[in-house]
Amino acid sequence: MHFDDHVKHTLRIYGRRADEVHNFPDRFFPKYRISHRRLLHHRLGVALAAKKFGEKAWGPTELHIIDDLGCVPDTWLDHNPRVVYLDPGDDVKQEEDLILV
Repeated sequence: MHFDDHVKHTLRIYGRRADEVHNFPDRFFPKYRISHRRLLHHRLGVALAAKKFGEKAWGPTELHIIDDLGCVPDTWLDHNPRVVYLDPGDDVKQEEDLILV
């Protein structure tokens, strides 16, 4: 789903666009393309978004992932095996916003 579709759906369901919330799980798309979903499109990604943006981010983040995958996987291991796994290595470790603690 495209960004505009995500924000329109969230606006319809939650009464707000939540742009920053939708940017969060897709932050690695430019680098990893479809495989970016392995990084934040699961329950931990929802929890990290809620920690970064507050509890109001929980619903829109789940909606974003459901719109993309049809469900919210418990872990990245539950993703469709046809999605190529990337070993993010040092590139992701250097993304300071990924680790919020």
